[in-house]
Amino acid sequence: MPPVAVFEHAEALYARGDYVVAAAAAEELGTAPGLALAARALLAHATSTAPRDKRLGFVDQAEALARQALAVDETYVEGHLQLVVALGHRGKAQGAVASQFEGLVSETRRHIDRALELEPDNPWAHAISGGWHMELVRRDPIGFTNLIYGARRSKGMEHFERALELDPDNVILHVQYGLTLLETRRNKYRDRAEEALSVTRSIEPPFTYDRTIKERGGHVLDLMGGDDRQTLLDVVGNYNSLNLDDIRPPAASH
Repeated sequence: MPPVAVFEHAEALYARGDYVVAAAAAEELGTAPGLALAARALLAHATSTAPRDKRLGFVDQAEALARQALAVDETYVEGHLQLVVALGHRGKAQGAVASQFEGLVSETRRHIDRALELEPDNPWAHAISGGWHMELVRRDPIGFTNLIYGARRSKGMEHFERALELDPDNVILHVQYGLTLLETRRNKYRDRAEEALSVTRSIEPPFTYDRTIKERGGHVLDLMGGDDRQTLLDVVGNYNSLNLDDIRPPAASH
């Protein structure tokens, strides 16, 4: 099968949710696009269908594949973005102290900046940059990360808003923004979070993973309409990471 056909086959496998098979097919290509797609597929698996005790292992595999993609072609933006996502999941699982010790904060910033340099209007790069700012501020209310890295909540929100301006029908970006706002300052940004999550109810995403994320957004919206604050916080925190508590939306149509 020609390489182009192999890549398209791997993309189709990813689209229907066969993440591990898609990753294996894409990795065989040995190209930057193939390796980055393999990383993306394993990250989707890690954050959705993988057994929870194996999720960090798939994140590690995805990180290695993204690094391989960049070794083949340092200018391939998707390689930078998938590496940042993998490092972000690992850092969140380890906690702020370990992440800082390993230099994950500065490394992820370098790759985000490089992605934006290569593609200034890449919506995923803007969303990931927004998440970087807002996660650091959430972890460090004292403000050291602002002094050291220039992390600011307002800057993160600007990047997320730009991402949605560039790709307004992207379910994942809307849900990610809503979850990040709720996890950062639940009460202050509740209205904007609800708006971002509500938008997805009128969008029919094409891929299995996007539909999974849409269902999670609907679950959070339903919880926002109730009085169980702790459950809302637990669900948001898990959906906005590796979901290690294995929380799933209740069966419902949205």
